[in-house]
Amino acid sequence: MQSTKQVAERWGVRRDWVIEMCRTGDLPAEQIDGRWFIHESVVDHYKRRPRKYGNSEALFWSRVNKSGPNGCWLWDGAHVGSGYGQASFGGVRQVAHRVAYELTVGPVPESLQLNHLCRNRGCVNPAHLEPVTASENKRRAWETSSLHSATYRAMVGA
Repeated sequence: MQSTKQVAERWGVRRDWVIEMCRTGDLPAEQIDGRWFIHESVVDHYKRRPRKYGNSEALFWSRVNKSGPNGCWLWDGAHVGSGYGQASFGGVRQVAHRVAYELTVGPVPESLQLNHLCRNRGCVNPAHLEPVTASENKRRAWETSSLHSATYRAMVGA
């Protein structure tokens, strides 16, 4: 195990930068008696590309493809089974579209959810997201599914 001071010296970066990486979860580390320690294998692995992990916001945006269809910004990271992008940001795992919205627009009001106006669950474009109540979000989802059902029934002649 290496201390943050040792890692900073080895990588040639500031110690507070390494501590911030540990605190936000961007660098796997253990906290013992209030001090951060990084395992030797982690130090060796990340020393090849420490800059990528130094800024959580930059890492987040590096996983966004802004050339999707209909102006969608597609999340290139992990996805949950329902199709929503999943991101670890600030040491917390959350849906990627919420992170994008909060980074660009600001916090989502506590009682509201983000609705995808484009109906693309993998989209993180803040212009395609609108804070709405849970009931409004469900109503819009139902409208969309009803529209798709009607279109399908018309196609198959049912």
